[in-house]
Amino acid sequence: MSRPCAVPHPVLLRLHGWPRVEVAGRPLAIGLKYGLALLAYLAMRGQPASRLHAATLLWPDVDSATSRTRLRRLVYALNEACGIELVSGDADKLWLDAAHLDLQCDVLQARAQAQAQIAPADDVPSAPTQALLADDAHALLEGFSVESCGFQDWLQQQRASHERLLAHGLQRLAERSIGNDGIATAIAAAERLIALDPHAESGYAALMVALGHRGDAAAVDATYFRCAETLRQQFGIAPSPVLEAAYASATAMVRHSAAGNGAGEAAPLEMRFARSRDGVRLAYAVSGQGLPLIKAATWLSHLEYDRDSPVWSHLVRELSRQFAYVRYDERGCGLSDRDVADLSFARWLDDLEAIVDALQVERFALLGISQGASIAIAYAVRHPQRVSRLVLHGGYARGRLVRSDTPQQREEAETMAKLAELGWGKPEPSFRQFFTSQFIPDGSARQHEWFNELERISTSPHNAARFMREFASIDVVDLLPQVRCPTLVLHSLDDVRVPVGEGRLIADAIPGARFVPVHSRNHLLLEHEAAWQHWLEEVRGFLAQ
Repeated sequence: MSRPCAVPHPVLLRLHGWPRVEVAGRPLAIGLKYGLALLAYLAMRGQPASRLHAATLLWPDVDSATSRTRLRRLVYALNEACGIELVSGDADKLWLDAAHLDLQCDVLQARAQAQAQIAPADDVPSAPTQALLADDAHALLEGFSVESCGFQDWLQQQRASHERLLAHGLQRLAERSIGNDGIATAIAAAERLIALDPHAESGYAALMVALGHRGDAAAVDATYFRCAETLRQQFGIAPSPVLEAAYASATAMVRHSAAGNGAGEAAPLEMRFARSRDGVRLAYAVSGQGLPLIKAATWLSHLEYDRDSPVWSHLVRELSRQFAYVRYDERGCGLSDRDVADLSFARWLDDLEAIVDALQVERFALLGISQGASIAIAYAVRHPQRVSRLVLHGGYARGRLVRSDTPQQREEAETMAKLAELGWGKPEPSFRQFFTSQFIPDGSARQHEWFNELERISTSPHNAARFMREFASIDVVDLLPQVRCPTLVLHSLDDVRVPVGEGRLIADAIPGARFVPVHSRNHLLLEHEAAWQHWLEEVRGFLAQ
């Protein structure tokens, strides 16, 4: 039939991507697409194939005699091109004699390693995994095709079967590796599983568990949100209870790891106190070193809880790296005096003045977030000589009743305030969850739970209602043209709490202000978001000028 192989040669058949053949380490330039298709078919089959079936697979549109003749000629030409009898056969069947040829195939190696992981053996983790973990292990004949509907149908089935087998093997490899202290291998397997199917939760769940064993809290959060965002964008759904359970398990591992090595204990908070003009005691804290950066207070703050929170801690940590970062609890909130007679905008401005006076700083950068932006604007206008630069995020110059003062809006605003008085302090968080979903709609279950609790412990139901009524009537629009310092205005494009148009209004009215939209739905940016890194780069660059 074809020239016999006098001396066995090592043959490497690569089926990841376009099929390639190497004999004794020498790549062969085989220009026979149907020959390469035949090699792939015989290798994947793993046993002798009927000549008639192979011929029909490659040439389904011609009669059997013609297709068998073409097959015979193809085998001869293929073996001639290789210089060895790569395809063996008899009158009825064809095969690749793997033992005689010392045949190695990347796809077959990956499949064998996946099957080894699936097998119920105790010593499996010591088995080779290099082919299974290869970046292109899933890419069976990627980019390759021939003009045969029969072969293309077969190839589609093989690809689906191959990916299912690899996914199962990678899943088991991740699970088994964790149990044998192979965290790096478990992480690699989970990442490959995600690459194989970025829409399946199983890979993300396996990765979170592996990262939890490593004690990497930030990576656990990032993985959860990567999956949540993928599900939201592709299918419009939230993570399933299975993924939430994996996330909870991983975060519990992180906490256990931190407790075990002592890393979970934060340094005592250096608390300071100042007195406002009307005698209200205000709690504040300074972290980091460098030029002073003062954050105008927002409600729903608590100096002690915020620094370790999954919602605020990244802001505190990152701004403290380069600045002497100052934050304080608003009157009526956190560790500042709760029982206060006056919760007006004028008093909030007095409070910021009291903090600045207590710090004894002459000039500083000022940060305003949410309703803190309007306080920062008013302060910058009243004390232009003290504010070097102004950073505003998610802010508004007009409260909701200033933006649209209709009977319906007034009724809605008063209803929310009344509901706060009734439901804010209850142990059951359903009412507070409504507000949480406006502040961080894309937060995790853990972040929602923490923010729900922050709302409860940071202020009283009575104060919450008072805050809401005062926020609704904020109006500093006329002050905007009077701001004289360089100003950076940032706002989430899909902010659920404060419309992005309010941020644009501020930037348009402040002379020389620069507006930076960030791609997020969250009113308060979370650490896992790409928008957070964008925000941080913009703020650092602006304040460094």
